[in-house]
Amino acid sequence: MKITFKFSVFLLAIFCWRGPFLAYSQVNADSVVRSEKKIKLIPLPFAGYAPETRFLGGAVLVASMRIGNDTTVASSLAELNFTYTQNNQLITEAKWYLSLNQFYVVKGFVSFARFPDKYWGIGFDTPSDPVEYYNSSRWRLSLDALRMVLPKLYLGISYRMVNIQHISHHKGPQLLDSTRVTGFDGNFTSSIGPYVLYDSRDHLNNTKKGSYYSFQAVFSEKYLGSHFNFMRYEMDLRKFFNPYRKHVVALQFRTALTEGNTPFSIMPQIGSDEDMRGYYRGRYRDMTYYSMQAEYRLPVIKRIGIAVFGGMGNVGSHLSTLYQETPKFSYGAGLRFVLSEKQQIKLRIDYAIGMDNNRGLYALIGEAF
Repeated sequence: MKITFKFSVFLLAIFCWRGPFLAYSQVNADSVVRSEKKIKLIPLPFAGYAPETRFLGGAVLVASMRIGNDTTVASSLAELNFTYTQNNQLITEAKWYLSLNQFYVVKGFVSFARFPDKYWGIGFDTPSDPVEYYNSSRWRLSLDALRMVLPKLYLGISYRMVNIQHISHHKGPQLLDSTRVTGFDGNFTSSIGPYVLYDSRDHLNNTKKGSYYSFQAVFSEKYLGSHFNFMRYEMDLRKFFNPYRKHVVALQFRTALTEGNTPFSIMPQIGSDEDMRGYYRGRYRDMTYYSMQAEYRLPVIKRIGIAVFGGMGNVGSHLSTLYQETPKFSYGAGLRFVLSEKQQIKLRIDYAIGMDNNRGLYALIGEAF
């Protein structure tokens, strides 16, 4: 049985998670964070636990600012995060969401991590055993520049860089070395391409109604510095309904396709705390992928709510065969605790069950989608 458990303490929860960096993508004068200071710095300690790291701790520095003097422009956020674990693992990350004016947004992150991971192989039917444990050092850079061309509609360009070095076997069978998959001994990829985003969600931390449609296509070429030539296409479609009072029906469909000489670390994967909950991230990977999930969220009393969810998805070697194989299923339920009513920040605790004895327990800030 594979259990995934993650926990962040309350102090970190308010400021340090993926939510805030999307929470300001819509210009709304009523929701703009106002401050007498042009830049507000907030240092915070944090602690947590995960089976891959055991106990972890660190600190985060959050900067809230407004670029320029136009008070109708949404505030910008930046975050610098340092984490160290009981297993002597190091993770550092910087994130930013910059509203340059009412039309232009620049967002992204850069991170370095040194920690072990798991590899089961490539394909929709890889067995749970054997599994290889391996170590690596990873640099990642994501940079998006967007311009609003119509209300709620943004067009822009995306850049992605991944540099994985010092891959070494830790324990278990040497699957990477024996199969010599693309990127088994390290890889550097540099990719660029168009980005289209439509976002009409009413509240990005606690959406009750609206839509989110994201389309990206990036190409990796040697003239960009990449070691491999490949294309990656991604689509993320979400729809939210408010059928009764504070009840929410949330639907999502995601798919990704890669073509060319794609490193195993870049391949679409099943399993995460966001979709196909219950599966370890990367439990299944291949050249194509899809997942769909539905979730029903409802309040119970005051700041406490519950949610039930289910999903299905799969990976495949070709788009033409992706939907022909029997999909993987997952389902589960969880609790919701509102930590900040003003910003609608929630702590979610989910327990999910997948196929083949896969399980997942998650304690995180923000909804899965």
